[in-house]
Amino acid sequence: MIRDYKPDVLAITEIGLIKNDELKVLGHKYDYDFFYQHRKEGDNYRGGAGIFVRSKFAPQMLNISDEDAKTAWRKHLDVAAVTITIEGSDTNIYSVYQHIDSEAARGLKKFLKSVPDNSVILGDLNAIMSGMPKKT
Repeated sequence: MIRDYKPDVLAITEIGLIKNDELKVLGHKYDYDFFYQHRKEGDNYRGGAGIFVRSKFAPQMLNISDEDAKTAWRKHLDVAAVTITIEGSDTNIYSVYQHIDSEAARGLKKFLKSVPDNSVILGDLNAIMSGMPKKT
């Protein structure tokens, strides 16, 4: 994808089984920086979120604060976040993977309330719609 189409930003999710060093090497080969975050809890390798950003934008990783890490949304989302400067204005870019569980929708709402206005949110949000019958 990055070799053939050369997007400025590419968000990827469910990267748990991929070795992130390989993705960093791939990114550098095509002049991208790669940022990622894996699921912090659990006994599997599913989930995870990553972002490829063209190096010309000098992307900087946004650290999720310790306070944010303790919030309910953090338990239900994997979030990789960067900031880039475009024409003198900072823009935050988030790659989000929402876990599939009963608390996920509430976690997503809390996350969305926490991001600043100058943000782009991409990813796999595993939409959980109210009113939909639950799986039995």
